[in-house]
Amino acid sequence: MSPSLLLAFQNQILLQCRFLLFASQELERGIAQSDYTLIFYSIQNLLGAAANISKVLWGTQGKKPSEKHRMQARKPLRDSLGVSDSSPLRSVTMRNNYEHFDERLEEWERLSRRHNSIDLSLLSGNAIAGMENRDLFRNYDPVAMTLMFWGEQYDIKALVNEASRLLPKVEEELMKSYFLRKPIP
Repeated sequence: MSPSLLLAFQNQILLQCRFLLFASQELERGIAQSDYTLIFYSIQNLLGAAANISKVLWGTQGKKPSEKHRMQARKPLRDSLGVSDSSPLRSVTMRNNYEHFDERLEEWERLSRRHNSIDLSLLSGNAIAGMENRDLFRNYDPVAMTLMFWGEQYDIKALVNEASRLLPKVEEELMKSYFLRKPIP
C-alpha cells in the first residue's frame, strides 16, 4: 500500500471514528431525554459510521476474487492501527438491517406467522413474551447497550469502545506521517 493511500485511509478512519463517537454522545442524550427520534437517529448514524470504518479497513466483503484481494490488500492499514480481524467494527450486518429495512419488511411479510411487530423500542432483555424474534425489529437495550433485530444482538458498547481505542491510535499515526513527510522541493 502506498504511503499516500495509507494516509488517505487513515484520515477517513479518523473522520468516521469521530462521527461514531459523536453519534454515541447523541444516543446518550436521546436516552437521557427519552427522545426516541434522537435515539434511533443516533443509532442509525453510529451504524453507518461503523460500516464506513469497516469498508475502509476490510473493503466490501463479497464473494468476488477482487473483493477478497482488497481485504488482504488492506492488511497493512489494519496493522498500522492495531486492528484485528475480530474487531467489532468488522461486522456490517446490523447496519444492513437498518439500511435495507424495506427488504426486511418484505421478508417479514412473507415469513411472519402472526404479522405482529415491535419496532423502534427500548427493551431490556432479548424477547417479549408471545412475540417471535421475526416480529422484533429495531430495538435497543440501553442498559446492556445492545441492539436487537430479529433476535440478532449487536453490542454497541463494544463498538464505541473500539472506536474510542482506535481514535488516538489513528491520530498518532497521522501525526507521525505529518512529521515524516519530505518537504516538497
